[in-house]
Amino acid sequence: MNGASHPSCGAARAVFALTTVSLLLIGCDTPSELGNDQSGVTVRDSAGIRIVENHDSIWTDETRWRVAEEPDFVIGSFDGSVPGTDFGDMVMARALGENVVVSDLMSVSLRVFDDTGVLLERYGSRGDGPTELSNAGEWDTLGDDSIVVGGIDKTVVFDRSTGEASSYSLDDPPVEADTWDALGIGWILRGWFADGSYLMVNTPDPRGAEPGYSTQYLQFERMRPGGEYVGPLGAYAMQRFYTTPDGDLAPIAFQTVGHIAVEGMHLWHAFADSLFEVRRIDALEGRVDRLVRLSVPPTRVDPEMLAGLRAFEDAQIEMVMEMMGGDVSDDMLAEMERSLAEMRESQPDPRFAPMMFALRPTPSGHLLVELPDWEWRFDANQLLLGAVSEGERVTFAVFDPDGCWLGTLEAPEGLAVTDVTDEYLVGFRKDDFDVPYIERWRIIKPN
Repeated sequence: MNGASHPSCGAARAVFALTTVSLLLIGCDTPSELGNDQSGVTVRDSAGIRIVENHDSIWTDETRWRVAEEPDFVIGSFDGSVPGTDFGDMVMARALGENVVVSDLMSVSLRVFDDTGVLLERYGSRGDGPTELSNAGEWDTLGDDSIVVGGIDKTVVFDRSTGEASSYSLDDPPVEADTWDALGIGWILRGWFADGSYLMVNTPDPRGAEPGYSTQYLQFERMRPGGEYVGPLGAYAMQRFYTTPDGDLAPIAFQTVGHIAVEGMHLWHAFADSLFEVRRIDALEGRVDRLVRLSVPPTRVDPEMLAGLRAFEDAQIEMVMEMMGGDVSDDMLAEMERSLAEMRESQPDPRFAPMMFALRPTPSGHLLVELPDWEWRFDANQLLLGAVSEGERVTFAVFDPDGCWLGTLEAPEGLAVTDVTDEYLVGFRKDDFDVPYIERWRIIKPN
Protein backbone atom coordinates (compact mmCIF):
# COMPACT_ATOMS: atom_id res chain seq x y z
CA MET A 1 0.00 0.00 0.00
CA ASN A 2 1.48 3.31 -1.04
CA GLY A 3 0.47 6.28 1.04
CA ALA A 4 -0.08 8.43 -2.04
CA SER A 5 -2.76 6.14 -3.41
CA HIS A 6 -4.66 5.01 -0.31
CA PRO A 7 -7.51 7.28 0.84
CA SER A 8 -7.06 6.56 4.52
CA CYS A 9 -3.40 7.61 4.31
CA GLY A 10 -4.35 10.89 2.71
CA ALA A 11 -6.79 11.50 5.54
CA ALA A 12 -4.12 10.67 8.08
CA ARG A 13 -1.72 13.14 6.52
CA ALA A 14 -4.44 15.77 6.55
CA VAL A 15 -4.88 15.28 10.28
CA PHE A 16 -1.16 15.72 10.83
CA ALA A 17 -1.01 18.86 8.66
CA LEU A 18 -2.02 20.82 11.73
CA THR A 19 -3.00 24.48 11.90
CA THR A 20 -2.51 26.20 15.23
CA VAL A 21 -5.82 27.46 16.55
CA SER A 22 -4.98 28.46 20.12
CA LEU A 23 -2.25 28.55 22.73
CA LEU A 24 -2.85 26.67 25.96
CA LEU A 25 -1.38 26.96 29.41
CA ILE A 26 1.65 24.76 29.66
CA GLY A 27 0.82 21.56 31.51
CA CYS A 28 4.37 20.98 32.72
CA ASP A 29 5.73 21.76 36.17
CA THR A 30 5.84 25.40 37.14
CA PRO A 31 9.06 27.47 37.00
CA SER A 32 9.23 27.71 40.78
CA GLU A 33 9.29 23.92 41.02
CA LEU A 34 11.81 23.46 38.25
CA GLY A 35 14.21 26.30 38.78
CA ASN A 36 14.03 27.54 35.18
CA ASP A 37 11.57 29.40 32.97
CA GLN A 38 8.89 27.99 30.66
CA SER A 39 10.45 29.26 27.45
CA GLY A 40 11.63 25.73 26.71
CA VAL A 41 8.12 24.38 26.09
CA THR A 42 5.25 25.55 23.89
CA VAL A 43 1.89 23.79 24.05
CA ARG A 44 -0.93 24.40 21.62
CA ASP A 45 -4.10 22.69 20.48
CA SER A 46 -5.23 21.88 16.97
CA ALA A 47 -8.28 19.84 16.02
CA GLY A 48 -8.32 18.28 19.49
CA ILE A 49 -4.67 17.24 19.33
CA ARG A 50 -2.31 18.54 22.00
CA ILE A 51 0.98 19.59 20.40
CA VAL A 52 3.96 19.87 22.72
CA GLU A 53 7.00 21.63 21.24
CA ASN A 54 10.11 21.17 23.38
CA HIS A 55 13.00 23.58 22.92
CA ASP A 56 14.93 22.87 26.11
CA SER A 57 15.04 20.31 28.90
CA ILE A 58 13.69 20.82 32.41
CA TRP A 59 15.96 18.83 34.71
CA THR A 60 18.73 20.45 36.69
CA ASP A 61 21.74 18.62 38.12
CA GLU A 62 19.77 18.24 41.34
CA THR A 63 16.47 17.03 39.86
CA ARG A 64 17.57 14.78 37.00
CA TRP A 65 16.95 11.04 37.12
CA ARG A 66 19.87 8.67 37.34
CA VAL A 67 20.42 4.94 37.65
CA ALA A 68 21.61 3.26 40.84
CA GLU A 69 25.30 2.41 41.11
CA GLU A 70 24.64 -1.34 41.28
CA PRO A 71 21.87 -3.58 39.88
CA ASP A 72 19.15 -4.85 42.21
CA PHE A 73 19.90 -8.38 41.07
CA VAL A 74 21.61 -10.35 38.32
CA ILE A 75 20.23 -13.54 36.72
CA GLY A 76 22.59 -15.83 34.85
CA SER A 77 25.38 -18.38 35.02
CA PHE A 78 28.37 -19.19 32.86
CA ASP A 79 27.43 -22.81 32.24
CA GLY A 80 23.65 -22.60 32.68
CA SER A 81 23.88 -24.60 35.89
CA VAL A 82 21.67 -22.17 37.83
CA PRO A 83 18.07 -23.31 37.19
CA GLY A 84 16.50 -21.45 34.26
CA THR A 85 19.66 -19.67 33.12
CA ASP A 86 20.53 -21.80 30.10
CA PHE A 87 19.89 -18.77 27.88
CA GLY A 88 20.60 -18.61 24.17
CA ASP A 89 22.30 -15.79 22.29
CA MET A 90 19.21 -13.58 21.83
CA VAL A 91 17.29 -12.85 25.03
CA MET A 92 14.48 -10.52 26.05
CA ALA A 93 13.57 -9.58 29.62
CA ARG A 94 10.54 -7.74 30.93
CA ALA A 95 9.36 -6.71 34.36
CA LEU A 96 6.35 -8.46 35.91
CA GLY A 97 5.67 -6.58 39.14
CA GLU A 98 8.72 -7.28 41.28
CA ASN A 99 9.58 -10.32 39.16
CA VAL A 100 11.27 -10.58 35.76
CA VAL A 101 10.23 -12.67 32.75
CA VAL A 102 12.96 -13.87 30.36
CA SER A 103 12.65 -15.45 26.92
CA ASP A 104 14.96 -16.38 24.09
CA LEU A 105 14.03 -14.84 20.76
CA MET A 106 13.88 -18.23 19.06
CA SER A 107 12.26 -20.02 22.01
CA VAL A 108 8.58 -20.28 22.87
CA SER A 109 9.26 -20.81 26.59
CA LEU A 110 9.29 -18.04 29.18
CA ARG A 111 10.85 -18.13 32.64
CA VAL A 112 9.73 -16.08 35.64
CA PHE A 113 12.37 -15.18 38.24
CA ASP A 114 11.93 -13.46 41.58
CA ASP A 115 14.02 -10.49 42.64
CA THR A 116 16.74 -12.73 44.06
CA GLY A 117 17.24 -14.54 40.75
CA VAL A 118 15.39 -17.73 41.75
CA LEU A 119 13.38 -19.44 39.03
CA LEU A 120 9.70 -19.46 39.98
CA GLU A 121 7.82 -20.69 36.92
CA ARG A 122 8.15 -21.79 33.31
CA TYR A 123 5.53 -21.23 30.64
CA GLY A 124 5.16 -22.32 27.04
CA SER A 125 6.09 -25.33 24.98
CA ARG A 126 6.69 -26.03 21.32
CA GLY A 127 4.06 -27.97 19.40
CA ASP A 128 0.79 -27.84 17.48
CA GLY A 129 -1.61 -28.19 20.42
CA PRO A 130 -4.16 -25.52 21.42
CA THR A 131 -1.83 -23.92 23.96
CA GLU A 132 1.44 -24.76 22.21
CA LEU A 133 3.34 -22.66 19.71
CA SER A 134 5.51 -23.54 16.73
CA ASN A 135 7.00 -20.05 16.88
CA ALA A 136 6.71 -16.93 18.95
CA GLY A 137 7.06 -13.35 17.77
CA GLU A 138 5.50 -10.81 20.14
CA TRP A 139 5.08 -11.45 23.84
CA ASP A 140 4.24 -9.25 26.79
CA THR A 141 2.86 -9.13 30.31
CA LEU A 142 -0.66 -7.99 31.19
CA GLY A 143 -0.88 -6.81 34.78
CA ASP A 144 0.88 -9.06 37.28
CA ASP A 145 -1.05 -12.24 36.48
CA SER A 146 -0.94 -12.85 32.73
CA ILE A 147 1.72 -13.48 30.10
CA VAL A 148 0.67 -13.38 26.44
CA VAL A 149 2.64 -14.94 23.59
CA GLY A 150 1.69 -14.41 19.96
CA GLY A 151 2.59 -16.70 17.08
CA ILE A 152 1.64 -16.39 13.42
CA ASP A 153 -1.94 -17.62 13.78
CA LYS A 154 -2.79 -17.58 17.48
CA THR A 155 -2.05 -16.10 20.89
CA VAL A 156 -1.54 -18.17 24.03
CA VAL A 157 -2.44 -16.62 27.40
CA PHE A 158 -0.81 -17.95 30.58
CA ASP A 159 -2.76 -17.09 33.74
CA ARG A 160 -0.30 -17.16 36.63
CA SER A 161 -3.05 -16.96 39.27
CA THR A 162 -4.58 -20.28 38.15
CA GLY A 163 -1.65 -21.87 36.33
CA GLU A 164 -3.88 -22.45 33.32
CA ALA A 165 -3.30 -21.62 29.66
CA SER A 166 -5.78 -20.67 26.97
CA SER A 167 -5.53 -19.54 23.37
CA TYR A 168 -7.38 -17.67 20.65
CA SER A 169 -6.87 -17.41 16.93
CA LEU A 170 -5.51 -14.28 15.30
CA ASP A 171 -8.08 -13.24 12.72
CA ASP A 172 -7.39 -10.67 10.04
CA PRO A 173 -9.32 -7.43 10.55
CA PRO A 174 -12.38 -7.21 8.26
CA VAL A 175 -11.07 -4.22 6.31
CA GLU A 176 -9.71 -3.67 2.83
CA ALA A 177 -5.94 -3.43 2.91
CA ASP A 178 -2.98 -4.13 0.67
CA THR A 179 -1.19 -7.10 2.21
CA TRP A 180 1.86 -8.94 0.94
CA ASP A 181 1.28 -12.65 1.28
CA ALA A 182 4.82 -13.66 0.31
CA LEU A 183 6.27 -16.06 2.88
CA GLY A 184 3.00 -15.94 4.76
CA ILE A 185 3.31 -12.23 5.58
CA GLY A 186 0.02 -10.35 5.74
CA TRP A 187 -1.42 -9.03 8.97
CA ILE A 188 0.99 -9.11 11.93
CA LEU A 189 0.34 -8.93 15.66
CA ARG A 190 2.19 -5.96 17.18
CA GLY A 191 1.09 -5.79 20.81
CA TRP A 192 -1.67 -5.90 23.43
CA PHE A 193 -3.61 -3.16 25.18
CA ALA A 194 -4.47 -3.22 28.88
CA ASP A 195 -8.00 -4.55 28.26
CA GLY A 196 -6.63 -7.59 26.39
CA SER A 197 -7.45 -6.29 22.91
CA TYR A 198 -4.57 -6.40 20.47
CA LEU A 199 -3.00 -4.47 17.61
CA MET A 200 -2.80 -5.83 14.07
CA VAL A 201 -0.73 -4.15 11.34
CA ASN A 202 -0.77 -5.00 7.65
CA THR A 203 2.32 -5.67 5.54
CA PRO A 204 1.99 -4.11 2.08
CA ASP A 205 4.00 -5.18 -0.97
CA PRO A 206 6.82 -2.65 -1.43
CA ARG A 207 7.27 -3.45 -5.10
CA GLY A 208 5.84 -1.44 -7.98
CA ALA A 209 6.44 2.08 -6.70
CA GLU A 210 7.55 4.91 -8.97
CA PRO A 211 11.34 5.47 -9.20
CA GLY A 212 12.79 7.41 -6.30
CA TYR A 213 11.93 7.51 -2.61
CA SER A 214 8.56 6.32 -1.37
CA THR A 215 7.15 6.00 2.12
CA GLN A 216 4.96 3.09 3.07
CA TYR A 217 1.97 3.73 5.31
CA LEU A 218 0.57 0.80 7.27
CA GLN A 219 -2.91 0.41 8.69
CA PHE A 220 -3.30 -0.13 12.41
CA GLU A 221 -6.41 -2.04 13.51
CA ARG A 222 -7.66 -3.08 16.95
CA MET A 223 -9.14 -6.53 17.59
CA ARG A 224 -10.47 -8.46 20.58
CA PRO A 225 -9.82 -12.12 21.40
CA GLY A 226 -12.40 -14.18 19.58
CA GLY A 227 -12.18 -12.17 16.37
CA GLU A 228 -14.29 -9.13 17.30
CA TYR A 229 -13.23 -6.08 15.31
CA VAL A 230 -12.99 -2.96 17.46
CA GLY A 231 -11.97 -0.39 14.87
CA PRO A 232 -9.15 1.47 13.12
CA LEU A 233 -6.39 3.37 14.89
CA GLY A 234 -5.09 5.11 11.76
CA ALA A 235 -2.47 4.72 9.05
CA TYR A 236 1.12 5.66 9.83
CA ALA A 237 4.50 5.77 8.10
CA MET A 238 6.54 2.66 8.88
CA GLN A 239 9.07 2.18 6.09
CA ARG A 240 10.94 4.15 3.43
CA PHE A 241 11.99 2.60 0.15
CA TYR A 242 14.05 3.61 -2.84
CA THR A 243 13.11 2.34 -6.31
CA THR A 244 15.73 2.46 -9.06
CA PRO A 245 14.91 3.66 -12.61
CA ASP A 246 14.78 -0.04 -13.57
CA GLY A 247 12.04 -0.65 -11.01
CA ASP A 248 14.20 -2.56 -8.56
CA LEU A 249 14.23 -1.97 -4.82
CA ALA A 250 17.55 -0.68 -3.51
CA PRO A 251 18.48 -0.75 0.18
CA ILE A 252 18.84 2.64 1.82
CA ALA A 253 21.84 3.29 4.01
CA PHE A 254 20.70 4.53 7.44
CA GLN A 255 17.18 3.36 6.73
CA THR A 256 14.41 5.07 8.67
CA VAL A 257 11.73 2.77 10.03
CA GLY A 258 8.68 3.43 12.13
CA HIS A 259 8.65 2.69 15.84
CA ILE A 260 5.57 1.70 17.82
CA ALA A 261 4.89 0.80 21.46
CA VAL A 262 1.74 -0.14 23.33
CA GLU A 263 1.21 0.82 26.96
CA GLY A 264 -2.11 0.81 28.81
CA MET A 265 -4.74 2.01 26.35
CA HIS A 266 -2.35 4.08 24.25
CA LEU A 267 -0.33 3.39 21.12
CA TRP A 268 2.82 5.43 20.51
CA HIS A 269 4.25 5.89 17.01
CA ALA A 270 7.26 7.69 15.55
CA PHE A 271 8.90 7.92 12.15
CA ALA A 272 11.83 10.15 12.97
CA ASP A 273 13.91 10.97 9.92
CA SER A 274 14.46 14.71 9.78
CA LEU A 275 11.86 15.57 12.45
CA PHE A 276 11.93 14.35 16.05
CA GLU A 277 8.23 13.72 16.60
CA VAL A 278 6.22 11.12 18.51
CA ARG A 279 2.45 10.77 18.33
CA ARG A 280 0.18 9.19 20.93
CA ILE A 281 -2.97 7.41 19.79
CA ASP A 282 -5.88 6.88 22.18
CA ALA A 283 -7.01 3.28 21.55
CA LEU A 284 -10.47 3.91 23.01
CA GLU A 285 -11.19 6.89 20.77
CA GLY A 286 -9.15 5.60 17.83
CA ARG A 287 -7.40 8.88 17.14
CA VAL A 288 -4.21 10.85 17.75
CA ASP A 289 -4.53 12.94 20.90
CA ARG A 290 -0.94 14.18 21.29
CA LEU A 291 2.12 15.11 19.27
CA VAL A 292 5.40 15.46 21.16
CA ARG A 293 8.25 17.19 19.37
CA LEU A 294 11.83 17.99 20.22
CA SER A 295 13.45 20.92 18.46
CA VAL A 296 16.76 19.40 17.41
CA PRO A 297 18.37 19.59 13.97
CA PRO A 298 18.23 16.47 11.80
CA THR A 299 21.29 14.24 11.76
CA ARG A 300 22.81 14.39 8.30
CA VAL A 301 24.92 11.41 7.29
CA ASP A 302 28.55 12.50 7.12
CA PRO A 303 31.52 10.67 5.56
CA GLU A 304 32.66 9.29 8.91
CA MET A 305 29.25 7.75 9.59
CA LEU A 306 29.10 6.25 6.12
CA ALA A 307 32.61 4.84 6.52
CA GLY A 308 31.50 3.18 9.77
CA LEU A 309 28.57 1.56 7.99
CA ARG A 310 30.76 0.32 5.14
CA ALA A 311 33.26 -1.15 7.58
CA PHE A 312 30.43 -2.99 9.31
CA GLU A 313 29.19 -4.33 5.96
CA ASP A 314 32.69 -5.56 5.11
CA ALA A 315 32.86 -7.26 8.49
CA GLN A 316 29.73 -9.24 7.64
CA ILE A 317 31.66 -11.15 4.98
CA GLU A 318 34.28 -12.09 7.55
CA MET A 319 31.55 -13.16 9.98
CA VAL A 320 29.95 -15.37 7.34
CA MET A 321 33.33 -16.96 6.65
CA GLU A 322 33.83 -17.63 10.37
CA MET A 323 30.36 -19.16 10.66
CA MET A 324 31.25 -21.50 7.80
CA GLY A 325 34.43 -22.50 9.59
CA GLY A 326 36.60 -20.79 7.00
CA ASP A 327 35.43 -23.27 4.37
CA VAL A 328 34.78 -20.61 1.71
CA SER A 329 36.08 -20.96 -1.81
CA ASP A 330 37.66 -18.09 -3.69
CA ASP A 331 34.66 -18.07 -6.05
CA MET A 332 32.20 -17.82 -3.17
CA LEU A 333 34.18 -15.00 -1.57
CA ALA A 334 34.33 -13.16 -4.88
CA GLU A 335 30.54 -13.55 -5.31
CA MET A 336 29.84 -12.12 -1.85
CA GLU A 337 32.11 -9.17 -2.53
CA ARG A 338 30.50 -8.61 -5.94
CA SER A 339 27.00 -8.64 -4.42
CA LEU A 340 28.07 -6.14 -1.78
CA ALA A 341 29.56 -3.84 -4.43
CA GLU A 342 26.36 -4.04 -6.51
CA MET A 343 24.24 -3.20 -3.48
CA ARG A 344 26.33 -0.12 -2.76
CA GLU A 345 26.22 0.95 -6.38
CA SER A 346 22.42 0.84 -6.46
CA GLN A 347 21.97 2.63 -3.15
CA PRO A 348 20.96 6.30 -3.18
CA ASP A 349 23.18 8.73 -1.33
CA PRO A 350 22.02 8.73 2.29
CA ARG A 351 20.44 11.93 3.51
CA PHE A 352 19.46 11.77 7.16
CA ALA A 353 20.17 9.21 9.84
CA PRO A 354 17.35 7.97 12.09
CA MET A 355 16.89 10.14 15.16
CA MET A 356 15.64 7.42 17.49
CA PHE A 357 15.87 3.66 17.97
CA ALA A 358 12.96 2.71 20.26
CA LEU A 359 9.96 4.03 22.19
CA ARG A 360 9.52 2.89 25.79
CA PRO A 361 6.42 4.32 27.51
CA THR A 362 5.85 3.61 31.20
CA PRO A 363 2.58 2.92 33.09
CA SER A 364 2.62 6.43 34.62
CA GLY A 365 2.63 8.07 31.18
CA HIS A 366 6.33 8.93 30.94
CA LEU A 367 7.99 8.22 27.60
CA LEU A 368 11.63 7.22 27.14
CA VAL A 369 12.98 7.51 23.60
CA GLU A 370 16.18 5.59 22.87
CA LEU A 371 18.67 7.84 21.08
CA PRO A 372 21.27 6.71 18.52
CA ASP A 373 24.97 7.14 19.12
CA TRP A 374 26.68 6.67 15.77
CA GLU A 375 30.14 6.43 17.31
CA TRP A 376 29.41 2.87 18.45
CA ARG A 377 26.11 1.71 16.92
CA PHE A 378 27.88 -0.22 14.16
CA ASP A 379 29.17 -2.75 16.64
CA ALA A 380 28.27 -6.19 15.29
CA ASN A 381 26.82 -7.38 18.60
CA GLN A 382 24.54 -4.35 18.81
CA LEU A 383 23.14 -4.64 15.31
CA LEU A 384 22.86 -8.42 15.11
CA LEU A 385 22.21 -9.57 18.66
CA GLY A 386 20.97 -6.41 20.37
CA ALA A 387 23.91 -6.37 22.79
CA VAL A 388 25.78 -3.24 23.86
CA SER A 389 29.57 -3.22 23.91
CA GLU A 390 31.20 -2.84 27.30
CA GLY A 391 32.13 0.79 27.86
CA GLU A 392 29.19 2.10 25.78
CA ARG A 393 25.81 3.32 27.05
CA VAL A 394 22.26 3.54 25.80
CA THR A 395 20.83 7.02 26.31
CA PHE A 396 17.15 7.97 26.56
CA ALA A 397 15.37 11.28 26.08
CA VAL A 398 12.76 11.36 28.87
CA PHE A 399 9.36 13.07 28.53
CA ASP A 400 6.88 13.51 31.38
CA PRO A 401 3.16 12.54 31.16
CA ASP A 402 2.39 15.99 29.72
CA GLY A 403 4.92 15.52 26.91
CA CYS A 404 7.51 17.92 28.33
CA TRP A 405 11.18 17.04 27.81
CA LEU A 406 12.78 16.43 31.19
CA GLY A 407 16.28 15.58 29.97
CA THR A 408 18.35 12.48 29.24
CA LEU A 409 18.88 9.30 31.23
CA GLU A 410 21.92 7.10 30.70
CA ALA A 411 21.73 3.35 31.17
CA PRO A 412 24.65 1.54 32.83
CA GLU A 413 27.63 0.77 30.62
CA GLY A 414 27.20 -2.37 28.56
CA LEU A 415 23.50 -2.85 29.39
CA ALA A 416 21.12 -3.56 26.50
CA VAL A 417 17.80 -2.25 27.81
CA THR A 418 14.79 -4.42 26.91
CA ASP A 419 12.16 -2.97 29.28
CA VAL A 420 11.51 0.21 31.21
CA THR A 421 9.06 0.68 34.08
CA ASP A 422 8.47 3.65 36.35
CA GLU A 423 10.96 2.18 38.81
CA TYR A 424 13.45 0.10 36.84
CA LEU A 425 15.55 -0.48 33.75
CA VAL A 426 15.61 -4.17 32.80
CA GLY A 427 18.03 -5.61 30.28
CA PHE A 428 21.00 -7.85 29.70
CA ARG A 429 24.74 -7.70 29.21
CA LYS A 430 27.14 -10.28 27.81
CA ASP A 431 30.43 -11.39 29.29
CA ASP A 432 33.64 -12.04 27.37
CA PHE A 433 32.26 -15.44 26.32
CA ASP A 434 28.98 -13.95 24.98
CA VAL A 435 27.01 -15.43 27.89
CA PRO A 436 24.01 -13.16 28.66
CA TYR A 437 23.17 -12.02 32.20
CA ILE A 438 19.82 -10.40 33.02
CA GLU A 439 19.99 -7.29 35.22
CA ARG A 440 17.51 -4.93 36.85
CA TRP A 441 18.57 -1.41 37.83
CA ARG A 442 16.56 0.98 39.98
CA ILE A 443 15.86 4.49 38.64
CA ILE A 444 16.59 7.14 41.27
CA LYS A 445 14.23 10.15 41.08
CA PRO A 446 15.18 13.06 43.35
CA ASN A 447 12.25 15.00 44.79
